[in-house]
Amino acid sequence: MNKLTIKMSEWGRAGVYLDLWEGQDPSLLNAEANRKCCLGFLGQACGISDAALRDRGMPSQGLGETSCYSPKWPEFLFNVDENTVTPAETLAALNDDSSTDDEEKIVAITKIFNANGWEVEFVP
Repeated sequence: MNKLTIKMSEWGRAGVYLDLWEGQDPSLLNAEANRKCCLGFLGQACGISDAALRDRGMPSQGLGETSCYSPKWPEFLFNVDENTVTPAETLAALNDDSSTDDEEKIVAITKIFNANGWEVEFVP
């Protein structure tokens, strides 16, 4: 199983009583807010450079190594389900859902990653 570590202190997310994007647009890596979404942490774990992740909203919006066609991204992210939604889209929606708290996000995000061969650890 692959291993993914998400640092809570660098995790950009929205939630109940919380906006850790600090007024910036959510992205894989937002350098101004010094935050990454869960997919940004995944990109780094897969060897994608910070420069390539910076200010990209989704893996599918990038070029080169951040493109969804890059072999660096895990293939499962782009598999379409019966509702034509990819796991990447679901993870982004969970990450930035302002109606959920951190515990709900952690459980839901971990479940998706675990189901696709990734062990996730959230650390301070």
